[in-house]
Amino acid sequence: MGYNKTEYKREKSGHKELKEGKESMKRKRIIAVFMTIVLILSFLPAVTFAASEGGAQALGGELRIKGFPAVGNKLEADLSAVTPAGLTKDKFTYTWTKQEGAQTKTLSSADSYTLAAADEGAVIKLTAVPKPETGLTGQLVKESGKVNKQGVTPTPAPTGTPGAAAGSPGAPTVTPAAGETQQSSVTPTPQAAYEPEGTGNSSVPTGQSDTENVTNPEPENTQSQESNQGNEGTNSSIPAPAAEQPKTEEPVVGNTVQGTEGTQPSSDVFPYQNTNEDENNTQPEKKTFGMEAEPGELDFGKLEEGYKDVPAKSVTLKNTGNVDLTLNSVTSLSYFEVEEIGGTLLKAGESKSVKIKPREGKKAKEGSYKETIEITTVDNAQATVTASFQVTEEEEKPGLTIVSGKSLDFGKTEEGETAPKAQEVTIENSGNVEISVKKPESDAYEISGLPKTLDKGEKYTFTVRPKSNLSPDNYSESLVLTTSPELDPKLSISCKYKVETKKVYDFEVTSRDMKFPNAVEGYTSVETQEMVITNTGNQELDLSLSNRGDFIIGKLSRSKIGPNESASFTVTPKIGLGQGLHEDTIKIKDKNSGKEVPILAYFTVDAQTFKVSVSPRYLDFGSKLVGYTESPAAQSFRVTNTGTGTLTLKKPASTDVFQVTAEGFDAEGLKQLKPGESLTVTVQPKLGMGYNKDAYVQAITVQNNNDLKIESQAAFRVNKATLIGVNTNMGAIEGLPNGSPKTAEGLKLPKTTTIYVKELGKVSASISWNVEGCDYDPSSTRDQKFTVYGTILLPSNVGNPYQLSLSTWVEVSVKAYDAKVAKASDNRIEGIENGATYKMDKSITMKFKAIGAGMTNTSPRKGDVRYLPYDWKVGGYGEKFDNSDYEDSFKVTKANKYTLKVNFIRQEYNGEQWVKKGESDTKKVEFIIKSSDTKSSKNTGKATATKKPTPTPKTKSAVNTGDETPIGAWVAVFVVAVGCIAGILIYQTKKRK
Repeated sequence: MGYNKTEYKREKSGHKELKEGKESMKRKRIIAVFMTIVLILSFLPAVTFAASEGGAQALGGELRIKGFPAVGNKLEADLSAVTPAGLTKDKFTYTWTKQEGAQTKTLSSADSYTLAAADEGAVIKLTAVPKPETGLTGQLVKESGKVNKQGVTPTPAPTGTPGAAAGSPGAPTVTPAAGETQQSSVTPTPQAAYEPEGTGNSSVPTGQSDTENVTNPEPENTQSQESNQGNEGTNSSIPAPAAEQPKTEEPVVGNTVQGTEGTQPSSDVFPYQNTNEDENNTQPEKKTFGMEAEPGELDFGKLEEGYKDVPAKSVTLKNTGNVDLTLNSVTSLSYFEVEEIGGTLLKAGESKSVKIKPREGKKAKEGSYKETIEITTVDNAQATVTASFQVTEEEEKPGLTIVSGKSLDFGKTEEGETAPKAQEVTIENSGNVEISVKKPESDAYEISGLPKTLDKGEKYTFTVRPKSNLSPDNYSESLVLTTSPELDPKLSISCKYKVETKKVYDFEVTSRDMKFPNAVEGYTSVETQEMVITNTGNQELDLSLSNRGDFIIGKLSRSKIGPNESASFTVTPKIGLGQGLHEDTIKIKDKNSGKEVPILAYFTVDAQTFKVSVSPRYLDFGSKLVGYTESPAAQSFRVTNTGTGTLTLKKPASTDVFQVTAEGFDAEGLKQLKPGESLTVTVQPKLGMGYNKDAYVQAITVQNNNDLKIESQAAFRVNKATLIGVNTNMGAIEGLPNGSPKTAEGLKLPKTTTIYVKELGKVSASISWNVEGCDYDPSSTRDQKFTVYGTILLPSNVGNPYQLSLSTWVEVSVKAYDAKVAKASDNRIEGIENGATYKMDKSITMKFKAIGAGMTNTSPRKGDVRYLPYDWKVGGYGEKFDNSDYEDSFKVTKANKYTLKVNFIRQEYNGEQWVKKGESDTKKVEFIIKSSDTKSSKNTGKATATKKPTPTPKTKSAVNTGDETPIGAWVAVFVVAVGCIAGILIYQTKKRK
């Protein structure tokens, strides 16, 4: 069926529209997807920020254990594979544990742990927890392999033919390091890195090549190689089953040892994992043995024959290889000896100091000696040291030793007895030459057997004894042995011997007569006397005392006294003995010898007499001026009991003029004055005594029970000073202000003048002014000049014996009054501003105040002028002021221009009151009242204009979320996205229409 042209066009047009519609739809979808993405992106900041807020980083990576698990070895935490990188051991807390049955036992909380014997066969677990300050979460756990017994070391890699069976050709023999337990010779087979059970780390399966799963590090890069070794020290290399052995790779697990067969581990950290280098580059590290000594030569210089105690010298041994060495003992030396070093471990690179010195046992003769000392190890490493010294001929050294008898004690004997027996002294020639010993010289001792010459090493005995007939004394002496050749220091023998005198019993006393001072009948006490007994013999005395009974005998201070020692006792006459002479014989006897010494005591009792003496009888205190502030110095008189009886005195009392004091009286004011004793009475004039033309004379009396007259006269005068001149010239006082008060102070009259006193010199005297009697009128406003008379007042301590005039005067002038005249220009109106505009609603009340010039003058004087606010007027209405504040107000109800006028009356003070005088003054203010179209605030009653306050802008602050990320750009993106979507929707809607 064919198409006409119209239908073709319509169909073509429909296809076109369909095509365009599809393209349009496609574009719309693209735009919609794009805008949706933009909209989603606009929300990303909020989502991102919310997700990251308060987040903590998780701990990752792998915890490793460094060290081979065998008893005695140390295991350490290894953080090299823990993430994030760079964490140090102090950022974690550690717990080492092991399982014991059903319980877990904690072993250590340090970052390392040394395996104990009790850990053998156990699996050690390490837990590491990051500290809070790291901000990390989580924890890491690692387990070691089963702990081997002590001495078991990791099996090193083979150096023979790969894959060779044990005992076959090419299988090397393993030689243990020094100090390790010798194991049976085995041929290790190549293997993959072994992971102990329970470690949780992946490992190369048995029978699979290392290169298949382990990344090969760069050659010569030690750091990279260590990082690929996994948990260093926790995995051990063990032989795999023969059927699973790789056939091509040779893992490197140790250093090749030069000079020995086989291999051995090179350090305490076991390289348990292959380096996995390329087959062509895989070479096991060779072990080297080496040792050197520094210095290589020791020279001990010159030594004398028979030398002793030669100081040792040191050499330093250094392990120059890469394998630990065990030192052998050094023996079989002819001339030298080396400190014991056998079994000492010298680790690779370490050094040790070894002491060497010449051997003393051989006593080499004169000549030179040199010897090569070989120091070896069990691994056949060797170092040599050449040592030498020279022996010279021994010098001559004299010597002498006191073998016995160096200190001799011969005891003691009495004078005239036979001297003690001789004692022996043995000496020995301890030098290397012959020595002669001379006989010591002594006044107290005899030496027998010297002089004597001794050969080298010879011993000899001589004797020493005290000489006879020595006088009593202590004979302590050092007998010096003089020798040839001389010795320094010289030897001496200490000798001790005492000769005592014969026994003598004798004593002396202070006096054979004891005379006591006379006492008066009725006495109450007598002075005690002391008798001293001194042993003048050389034997101890045993003393005793006896007497008749008139005297009291005190006990001996000590009854037994040795030679030159003393004892004492007291003697006192008894109280109440009658009048007359009293005698007594006191006997002193020594019980040991029977010697007796009599002592005669005398004491007389007299009848009582009562007498006193007073000195001085008169106390003159001189004179003081009236008003004195310091009393004359105190004086004393002395009362002495010159009789034989005891006086009872009463304490003297003070008078109205004199202060009297005396010491020694009891609370009742009594004092016992014994014969010969004295009392001191102190007297001093009191302060404030007035003028007296006659002297103050009073008797100072001491009352007593025996009616004795005991007194001393005291005299004191109080005088006035003599006036000899007066200054009456007061000058003139001019220019005082009008109205000055009619007083001495108001007229500024001088208060004092100068007078001249014979005893005191210049003195200030007060003036009494007769102000009321002068011609001054303080109310007058004219100039005034007048005289004021006064009288000079003498001080109380100054007299006027010459009758000098005490009158004085002064000329005074007072100025006329200067009236206070107020100015009309100072009158003003307050409260309404001139030219101001005020708004009202229906009415407004205007308040004001009139201020008159001079109205503040509250103490006016004649001629003063002021302006009194009188009345006011505004708009045809006015009033008089009816208050002292001159304030008033009026109400305005129509808008208009107004004028307020105030009249001020000029007034002058006539001396009694204010009177109107002169022209009045008028002040005015103009103001405008307008009606308000809008409501106004309530009127405050003040007619002053106020400025409209400037409003303070209000601001809003965003809520603080704690996120400081700038989101302005994101907000803009969000707004644009929303706008685009809205625009598309609007456009589509319009297009459909």
